[in-house]
Amino acid sequence: MISTRVATVFGLAVVASALAIYASLNPAVEVGGATVAIVLASVGGVLYYFERIPVAPPPEPLDRREPGTAELSARRIEAALRGGRLDREGLVLLLDSMERDASGSDIPSARADELRRVTQLSRSDFRSYVLARLDRLEGGT
Repeated sequence: MISTRVATVFGLAVVASALAIYASLNPAVEVGGATVAIVLASVGGVLYYFERIPVAPPPEPLDRREPGTAELSARRIEAALRGGRLDREGLVLLLDSMERDASGSDIPSARADELRRVTQLSRSDFRSYVLARLDRLEGGT
């Protein structure tokens, strides 16, 4: 079935063709009408063609992890372990978020003084802290 839009364009092309035929005594109107008829017929053909192309739904994404856990990657952990205070703070807050999601409760995030204390730990102590948090998450305690 032809859509209304395509039928309208083809109808206008027929009208422009009729105008070109009727104006055979006036070459300027004849050429203009023929040009418009050709352009409209071409546009109608293109519209008709593209309306017939089936539209496939976009493919499902392969990665269906939760947004919070998808953000936890080995590179992010490594950057936080090597990085400065802000990197460490982001990792601690992410671990807090993961704990809340895992337990299904509204455990508050780390307090500011606790966050400051943890982000100022030495590298080895911060790694131990992160490992303990990950063990606790993994064990569900």
